[in-house]
Amino acid sequence: MGAQPPEQPAAGSSERMRVIVVETDAGLRENLSTAFARRGHTVTPVDSTDEAVRWIDAGVVDLVVADLPNASTRDRAMLRSIHAQRQPIPLVITTNGKPADLRGALGPVRVDTLECPFTEESIDEAIERVLALQQSHGDTLKILPYLAETVRFVIPSRVEFLDGVLNHLTERLVQFGIIRPESIDVVVALDEAIVNAIKHGNGYDAEKLVTIEAEISAELARFTIADEGPGFSEKDVPDPCAPENLLRPSGRGLLLIRSIMDEVEYSGCGNALTMVKYSETRRDPGASSGQ
Repeated sequence: MGAQPPEQPAAGSSERMRVIVVETDAGLRENLSTAFARRGHTVTPVDSTDEAVRWIDAGVVDLVVADLPNASTRDRAMLRSIHAQRQPIPLVITTNGKPADLRGALGPVRVDTLECPFTEESIDEAIERVLALQQSHGDTLKILPYLAETVRFVIPSRVEFLDGVLNHLTERLVQFGIIRPESIDVVVALDEAIVNAIKHGNGYDAEKLVTIEAEISAELARFTIADEGPGFSEKDVPDPCAPENLLRPSGRGLLLIRSIMDEVEYSGCGNALTMVKYSETRRDPGASSGQ
């Protein structure tokens, strides 16, 4: 019989985290527990997800550190227990080089990874990311799967507004889980599309406007970039991969956008571009969420 979970302390009574380490390897379990305890956190090591569920359901856990090599029935039971808590509980998955594929089971749980053998620096970085996530997003994590948001900018054709637009969109994309904080590909594609609208569409004419719309949910983000120019036909753009065009800049931006986004489509006259990016953590249609 394992130790009994304590009664839940009053909210805000301690800034230290209550951590459970779920690890079948006794040596690794002890090392991880010692590392977190040395940093002042209250740590409970457990060797099974069944015992972990007991602690999570008691409402006395702020962070779960677990080895989840696969989405077994017991792993999923623990994840469901994490989902069910009123306050979002972050999860750090320990890995040995290849993260576990838990798409379809994670739902709204926000996941970080800790590669083993871990270093003192990697432990500190994981804790910092967890605390930053909780402080930045808090209860919003619980409702993200049910939230859809539309963001719309209408800006003059001047690049000085570009960073502000990209920073705002990046923040929303990270919070919804469309991209990871360290990912830049989608931002690069957005930058390219907006610059094209300003430069090629409107010819830097500040009297003409560029409209940027983003529809964002936990599943995907759909962007529409429209300018007030005459448009163009994509077939008239030189193929940048053709040998005779290798030294020409024309067409490289479009190639880049298509390589990053999951769906790309131009309007009939070519002055509006629609791009879709699916969430990096979206549910795998072939995965079962009930087991």
